[in-house]
Amino acid sequence: MKGLRELLLGRKRRQQVWAATLRRNLERALEERRYAFALKYCQELLEVAPRDVEAWLLRGHLAWKHEKNVGLAVECYRKVLILGGYDSSNASVAKARACLAQLLAPEP
Repeated sequence: MKGLRELLLGRKRRQQVWAATLRRNLERALEERRYAFALKYCQELLEVAPRDVEAWLLRGHLAWKHEKNVGLAVECYRKVLILGGYDSSNASVAKARACLAQLLAPEP
C-alpha cells in the first residue's frame, strides 16, 4: 500500500505544480491582453483544479467581458458562490456577488 499512497501523492503534487504553472500563464496572458490565450489557460486550469474559486471568477469575467456570453458568466459566478460557501468575507465571493448584481439588474 505504501507504493499506491506515494503514487497518489505524486500525482496530486504534479497536478498542483501544473495548476500553478497554468495560473502564472493565465495571469501573464491577462496582463498582455491576450484574451484567447487567457481563456485557454483558464479552461485548462479548471480541468486540473475544478474547485478553484478564483479561476471560476476569472472564467466568469472572460465570458462576460470578452466573449459577451452572459449566460456562461452567470453560471461561473454562481459556481464561485457555491464553492465559496456564500461567504461574503471571501474576496472572490464578494466580487462574484457584485458582478451578478450588475448582470442581473434590470436595465433602465
